Amino acid sequence: MAPFVGIYTNKIDKKGRVSVPASFRAVRLANGEGALYGYPAGDPTLGQRIIKCVGIAHMNALSQEIKNLDPASDRYEEIDIILSFARELSFDAEGRVILTEDFIELLECEDQVTFKGHGEDFYIYKTISQQPVQEMKAAVDKYLNATRKRKEAAKHD
Repeated sequence: MAPFVGIYTNKIDKKGRVSVPASFRAVRLANGEGALYGYPAGDPTLGQRIIKCVGIAHMNALSQEIKNLDPASDRYEEIDIILSFARELSFDAEGRVILTEDFIELLECEDQVTFKGHGEDFYIYKTISQQPVQEMKAAVDKYLNATRKRKEAAKHD
């Protein structure tokens, strides 16, 4: 399965349409994904609300999983919320999807959104000026600090 990778920012037009990055559309085709679904979620690394975009296989897995859960469990409630608020995101001929008004309000975005690859799925979130660059720098710094700490710990062992 080809992964979704990269960070892209695209404009939302007056009708709520936004172009899905060409590389993300290519991954969907390569993976044989038909429908695309989006549902509200939160990304702790971004510290903000997102729309998590997944294929039909993911939605089918959730539909099967909920059948075997205790309705009083946290996981049941989580899946129930996902299935209740998910929307199918249909593509037009130009590779755009329509972000519903409730999704636009959830993200608190007006004229653009950012797409972030996340392996088997991808996120759509509100663009913050220079966020992709800052996010990349923060991730590299975090990695370098962790590597430095492991090396220091190895010296003391």
